[in-house]
Amino acid sequence: MRCKFCGWNNPDHVSACQKCGNPTGVAEATPIYEQAGGDDDDKKTVVIKRGSSVASRIEKRRCPNCSYPVLKGMTVCPQCKYELGPSDFQMSDQNVPQSEPDPVLSKDENDVDKKTINPYFNKKKPEPVMGKFTLVPIKREDEEVGPAVVEFTGDNIPLNRQNTEPSNNSITGKMQAVMTFENGNWSIQDQSEQRTTFVRAAQKTPLQDGDIILLGNRMFVFHESK
Repeated sequence: MRCKFCGWNNPDHVSACQKCGNPTGVAEATPIYEQAGGDDDDKKTVVIKRGSSVASRIEKRRCPNCSYPVLKGMTVCPQCKYELGPSDFQMSDQNVPQSEPDPVLSKDENDVDKKTINPYFNKKKPEPVMGKFTLVPIKREDEEVGPAVVEFTGDNIPLNRQNTEPSNNSITGKMQAVMTFENGNWSIQDQSEQRTTFVRAAQKTPLQDGDIILLGNRMFVFHESK
């Protein structure tokens, strides 16, 4: 009987389409197992649409000898040839795991569960790489005790008067500079209106066109000649 919903050609005795699970118009009957062939009468090919009304009536069982899925009415386990009795089909927590799907010994190749997986669902974003650094103030000659050492953690840290030296008015209260942690290295960029952030070169330091160099108390703008 061809399903009027999906066009699947079903056997005449089924009441639900084996492909889409919709009713075919035939009254439901006890599930029929088709002979797989060979001399072993207990080997069956079960083709049942998961989620259909027929599949919901099949009781879950496991072979007590090898835990292979078996169906009620079988007399021999298809896997280990263990002889099954009525007591082997009693429901128990040890016999039937709650998370197990309906037992299906063999599926028709046209009855494959088709699922679309969203590759972006539950995809975790990479954790930002965090860096640490400290600023150690240098005590001036007129100071008995220098300012406290400050420590920072993050990957993008603005520096201002409040988080460096609150009593120093030469540091702007808005944003003096910003520290950025990239590829395992820290970099600093001036953000002050008066352009008063400088770095003393203790080693070879790359320069870019427009950088300002402080020599003594005189500032110079660096321009690369081409």
